[in-house]
Amino acid sequence: HDGFDQWRANLRVLPVTGVKTGLPSRPPPVAASSMHPTPLELVLNTARKPTLAALPYASDPAYFAFPPVMALENNLLTLSISQIDDRPSSVDTLENSMETNGMVVMITCLVGSAFALGQAGAPQGPAPEYPTPMTAIPGVVSADARMERIWTGQLSADGVIGDADGTVLLIEPKAHRVNRMTTDGSLTLWLEDTNEVGGIAIDPNGRYISVERDVPGVRVLYPERRVLADTFEGEPIGRLADIVADSKGGVYITELPTSSVLYLNPQGQLSRVGPDIPGANGIMLSPDERTLYVTNRDAGILAFDVQPDGSIRNRRAFAQPEGGQDGLAIDAAGRLYIASDIGVQAYTPEGRHLGLIPAPRDVTSIAFAGPDKKTLYLIGRGHDGPGGGEADARSLYKIPMIAEGFKGRAK
Repeated sequence: HDGFDQWRANLRVLPVTGVKTGLPSRPPPVAASSMHPTPLELVLNTARKPTLAALPYASDPAYFAFPPVMALENNLLTLSISQIDDRPSSVDTLENSMETNGMVVMITCLVGSAFALGQAGAPQGPAPEYPTPMTAIPGVVSADARMERIWTGQLSADGVIGDADGTVLLIEPKAHRVNRMTTDGSLTLWLEDTNEVGGIAIDPNGRYISVERDVPGVRVLYPERRVLADTFEGEPIGRLADIVADSKGGVYITELPTSSVLYLNPQGQLSRVGPDIPGANGIMLSPDERTLYVTNRDAGILAFDVQPDGSIRNRRAFAQPEGGQDGLAIDAAGRLYIASDIGVQAYTPEGRHLGLIPAPRDVTSIAFAGPDKKTLYLIGRGHDGPGGGEADARSLYKIPMIAEGFKGRAK
């Protein structure tokens, strides 16, 4: 299923009780073992629900009932999620093991069970924000920088990107539209009927190129709408996650079902340059375009050397950020910023961890923007208003930075 890798990549289990993780303060978790006593006490923060938001079809709030039914027996945790309409489920089970403090925890998610049907369609309440105590990161962000929420929505948000005029493009995939936000926070509709755009890159010729998910493909959105690629080797392209443009007129794309990176060269030829990257999602080029960064479920962030023809070589581990990884951004100094479940992680070009910019929510997408490109914009899951706990609820934040985003391209 085209959502399987995304689902598995977003599955999160906190370590057993007593293991310090360095995570910022979060709301009190729910102990699964309080329902089913066992020598192994798992603590799940069910208030956050990042995994459920990534389940196939979970964007339709009428498809799954929340919360899941949990059972813990003989160290096997089962999350039973109710299928409440007659669409066939594309994913039956998922077994994912994780070693924690010398013990192996097995998780099985069962889709299609008959539990909790009475909860179908129940509205989800507000999702509280988390505390965000700021610590200075020299050259990156000051200790007195404050994060400001500037937008909330119910129809998802993704692929935030800054434009040359200092405005921000805010994509709402489920609403099939792209909005433009000015520096004072006013929002206007820019494009609609966008085929569930999930990410945008702006190439050197001023073309706004998108990855689209309703009918998967790569398309020029503006100034004219034109499909660049919707098949590969005679088969339809799978669900696409993210995109970044190079200075030659080509774009790199992550494809979820094949766990790979595709490259569409300036001549319009599509090739698979990075196979076997489970959880391939966020993607970014270094300022000099010699290095391509790609998220990987197991290895965290991978780095590749970019060749003159756009192919990539020398696959290597770059960083393993705490809190997982999603969207990526870079600054003018080549530092890499990684969206994670606990905020934005900052790394040097050599892969040395600089620190965490804590966020009120799990962060999915980030970008530098503004007239001087010294403001970092973040998309977080949920909000604290009515319906803020629903799967597609999102918030947009901004924070002033010392670091300056790379001005050689939009993102």
